[in-house]
Amino acid sequence: MKLINITDLKTNFVEILQLMEQEDIIITYHGKPKAVLKPFNEDDWEDYVLVHHPEFVAQREAARADEAAGKVVDIDAFLKEIENAEI
Repeated sequence: MKLINITDLKTNFVEILQLMEQEDIIITYHGKPKAVLKPFNEDDWEDYVLVHHPEFVAQREAARADEAAGKVVDIDAFLKEIENAEI
């Protein structure tokens, strides 16, 4: 992990991107950490887009609210219930 200030980032952007392939880079501004540069591949891109997509975020929040309200069923109990219903 390497610390780089914002001025160095602006001046040496390409070199820092190359360095980032070997280790995470923490970007600082006035001596305080502000961002992290990490390697990012196509699989990471797909995951990032999915996890941050507004519809996915809304569904995840709704599921968490249902869980908090007790509106969910344990999967093992559900499967056992289905198994017993088929007999």
